[in-house]
Amino acid sequence: MVAYEPIWAIGTGRNCPPADARAMAEFIKKEIANIFANRSLPVLYGGSVNGANVADYLCYHEIRGVLVGGASLRGEEIKKIIKTIS
Repeated sequence: MVAYEPIWAIGTGRNCPPADARAMAEFIKKEIANIFANRSLPVLYGGSVNGANVADYLCYHEIRGVLVGGASLRGEEIKKIIKTIS
C-alpha cells in the first residue's frame, strides 16, 4: 500500500479537494506501475478525513482507503466515518 497526504494538510485540518486527491492517486499508481513492472498497489488518502468528507474520497476507484488522523481521537467522529463506509 501507498499512502498520500499533502504536506500542507498534516495537522492543519485542511483537506485536499477529493478530485485532486484522485488525480494524485492516479499519478502514484502509474509511477509505481512504471517502476515496479506493472505492479498495482492500493493508494490510501490521508489528510483531515472526517465523517463529512470520507465518502467524497472513497467514491473514486483510484483511492482504496483512507488514513484517519485527528478525527480518530473523537469518538463521535470516528463513528460517523465507520457508519459512512459500512
